[in-house]
Amino acid sequence: MNIEIKGKDYAVEKIFSRNRTAIARLKDHAIVISIPSRWPAKDKEETFQNLLKRSVRSIEKGRWTVEGSKRLVFVHGQRLRAMGKTFDVSISSGNQFRSRFDGEKIEISTTEIPSKDDIVANHVRKHVVIQLMPKIRERIEYFNKLHFNTTVKRINIRDNLTLWGSCSTDGTISLNFRLLFMPREVMDYVIVHELAHTKYKSHGKRFWGLVEKVYPEYEGHKKWLRDNGWSIFSRKTGQLTMEEFI
Repeated sequence: MNIEIKGKDYAVEKIFSRNRTAIARLKDHAIVISIPSRWPAKDKEETFQNLLKRSVRSIEKGRWTVEGSKRLVFVHGQRLRAMGKTFDVSISSGNQFRSRFDGEKIEISTTEIPSKDDIVANHVRKHVVIQLMPKIRERIEYFNKLHFNTTVKRINIRDNLTLWGSCSTDGTISLNFRLLFMPREVMDYVIVHELAHTKYKSHGKRFWGLVEKVYPEYEGHKKWLRDNGWSIFSRKTGQLTMEEFI
């Protein structure tokens, strides 16, 4: 199956996997959509169609490119604000690699200056997530206890380039690291969205009805995420540009 988007042809590949979650990605002018093989046929098709629509929209809006999306880059002297907490990034040269969190400062000493962006980014992300995980868990537990009463086995925070969140069949909630720098209401919407998946796997009427019942104003936050979500970091440099959203 091929599809034309903005004058360019893209192949569409549907694959079935042993994974517990569905995911779409762009690879060499092909939209590859992976669906858990254990899901019922109806859920497979609904999820496939939904992910295909989202993939087309992402390509149309320039969120996905064949060259790939920029991962986050952190630089010396950068100040990060996430969930009401401030983090100052300090990157220096040293004889060996060191990484630590001291008060409000994330200190990274690396043998390479300029440093390897991915290594630094992984350690910055690790320190931010460790400090904010209690607040993240608190928000998830708040909505879960009040509306869902489901089992959340694990919470993962990842620098995902395609999804804002996911919910696996074993009760693992995964959230995009970038959500930590967005308005709280937007992150709450994604949390409610993923908790609703513990009841309904596909994005059908019952799913959206549950989301609306729990979070009546969800459509505005969903639109904000669609319009602004990928704008909180520079596509050219990968550096976060959150000030306008604080």
